[in-house]
Amino acid sequence: MLIGGESVKVYLFVATLGYSRRVYVRAFRNERQESWFAGLEGAFGHFGGVTEEVLFDNDRRLVVRHDRATVVCLDAQAVRFIREGIERGFDGVLSEAQLDFFYLPLMHSESLSDHDLLCERGRGNDPDALQHREIIARFGRYPHRNAVLGRDSTSEEASYLTGPHASF
Repeated sequence: MLIGGESVKVYLFVATLGYSRRVYVRAFRNERQESWFAGLEGAFGHFGGVTEEVLFDNDRRLVVRHDRATVVCLDAQAVRFIREGIERGFDGVLSEAQLDFFYLPLMHSESLSDHDLLCERGRGNDPDALQHREIIARFGRYPHRNAVLGRDSTSEEASYLTGPHASF
């Protein structure tokens, strides 16, 4: 694309409504996660809310890190996106199964306040959510991520990681 007489590579974020085929398009100069989120937020604003179903293509931009052991870490941007969705009432139109995925970044957050919000939204009492919350309450982070994130484990974390209930 030419901008001011200069050739510039752009990446298009395209959202299309399934029934009406209404389209939202936004150009970005990169394919970074923040552009992907800005595209989604722009589309939701343009369409006047979140559709009942959202299908993604090329959503690898949500992934911050992925190691060989398939440990995936979502960053604070995903949690911010979910919190904004809650504030705007987006979760009020989702099915029970959709809500499980919608709230997932809160369960994988290393912030106890995000786990508290998960409980407030009625999603914090299943065994997986309880186990995640207990780990954050105990360590303030997920010891499983330390190696991937280049963090040193405390002696208590190292001991935990060798125990019988250390894996998910």
